[in-house]
Order: sequence, then structure tokens, then C-alpha cells
Amino acid sequence: MSYADGVASRNWRYIGCFLLGMVLSLVTLAVAALWYLSFWDSSTGTYRAVVIADFLIVPGTVIGSGLVLWLYFQKFMRDRT
Repeated sequence: MSYADGVASRNWRYIGCFLLGMVLSLVTLAVAALWYLSFWDSSTGTYRAVVIADFLIVPGTVIGSGLVLWLYFQKFMRDRT
């Protein structure tokens, strides 16, 4: 059985898509948690001022992760028969 086999190749593509989705989810959650921890000032118990980067970091990470997963799906998950 080779990697080019239809059924085995399809299974590896599904596993790769699942693993990529899990990694991207963990990265997105980590970025959101780190952003929140930098946004909350625990010494004063208040939030810091919102800057433009705050509107780019978290949504950018979510959109970027979705785009990477969509590109993986377009490149590897489509049937080419």
C-alpha cells in the first residue's frame, strides 16, 4: 500500500486536517488568553486603555487560523477524481 492509495491517502488527509485544526485552536486560545492577561492590570484591578493593536491581534488570529485551515482544506481535502 502506498501513500498514493485513495483510501489511505484520504485518511491521512483527514488526520492532518484534524491535527491542524487542533493546533490552530490551541494557538488561537493561547493568543486570546495572553491578550486578556495583558489587558487586565491585576495590580490595580482595572483594564488598560484599548489600542488599535487590540482590534487587530485577537480577530486577526481567529481570521488567520480560519484562513490557514480553509487553505489546507482547499489544497488537500478536495477529491481530485
